[in-house]
Amino acid sequence: MASLPRELPPVLDCLQFRIIEICREYTLEYDGRTGEGLEKVVVHPYCVRADQHQCLVYFIDVVGQLCYWKYGDENWSHLGGGYDDIVVYQGKVCVTDQFGSVSWIDSSFKLQKFSLSIDAGSCRCHRRHRKRLVISSGDLYAVDECIRHGGARHFRAYRLDRECWRWKEVRSLGNSAFFLGNGRSFAVPATEIDGCEGDCIYYVENASSYSSYFWEDVKAFSLTDRGHKDVDFWFISLMKRGAITLE
Repeated sequence: MASLPRELPPVLDCLQFRIIEICREYTLEYDGRTGEGLEKVVVHPYCVRADQHQCLVYFIDVVGQLCYWKYGDENWSHLGGGYDDIVVYQGKVCVTDQFGSVSWIDSSFKLQKFSLSIDAGSCRCHRRHRKRLVISSGDLYAVDECIRHGGARHFRAYRLDRECWRWKEVRSLGNSAFFLGNGRSFAVPATEIDGCEGDCIYYVENASSYSSYFWEDVKAFSLTDRGHKDVDFWFISLMKRGAITLE
């Protein structure tokens, strides 16, 4: 997948580019505000207007509270707290707590635990850890983000072994690149994205609000050498200079 030209022509022929869906992101709007106080929103199943009565909406707020709403409800229902991330994996809505223990939400809105926690002995820094779930090539990964003294971020990646339902640390992501952001995280094949490097975790440094991705500094963390580096995708540079705006 190639980048768009730096200077866009008067007419852009979309047939010259391959367009694929990378991920879906949802937010909630209330009282004229969008996404305020929310960490992530998931809709399942994906519904069109004709079958919206089957639609379920889940969200985790910035303090880790998990809630859901189903069509016809007047209020949100609370499922508990202490959660870091939520995804739809193999047709089930799955959540992880701050320790990496994953549960899926059944049809009666009960949480059924199906994985053990991530081994805390792999990191002894005693800092705040945050877990993010990423789906890549059909496998479920957990990225453990540790914010250390001075704001430095360090990451470890784990893949869920579906035979024993345990997390196993991975030392390389191969050709995959993980993107972590407020509101969504996703994986892409690095060779298909112009300027993207494999075996890297891309993240936003000092992200300050829901869905702020392009307006902050984007960094890359390499799992191989465990080092950080600046990222300068050309479209991010143009946005920072005000040459491109998103509406």
